[in-house]
Amino acid sequence: MMASKPTQDRQGVLAAPIRLSTLSLVTLGMADLVMTILLMGQGFQEGNPIFRGLLHAFGPPGFVAGKVFFIAGPILILEYVRTKRPTSAEQGTWIAFGAYFLMLVLQLWRLNGLAA
Repeated sequence: MMASKPTQDRQGVLAAPIRLSTLSLVTLGMADLVMTILLMGQGFQEGNPIFRGLLHAFGPPGFVAGKVFFIAGPILILEYVRTKRPTSAEQGTWIAFGAYFLMLVLQLWRLNGLAA
């Protein structure tokens, strides 16, 4: 019988340490989800037509599942790329974080103008 390799010898996406860039992107995505749910509870509507469609077709569970899928999918791709080209993946993750953060800030700014 062959002995299996120790866990610390594994390589790949699941064995890699979690990077600050990845943690930041996941945190921002989850914050966006929570803020969206809270704002919808205040009577606001989902602005993204894809997620609005998921909400109408599948209700809140489908909406949340869609948001999580659209956050997790790109992150898993970036983490796979990190195993091949770590510098490019790190840069891509921070670019994605910056773009997402900017879109979220602009949306909140727009909503603040509507509430004023």
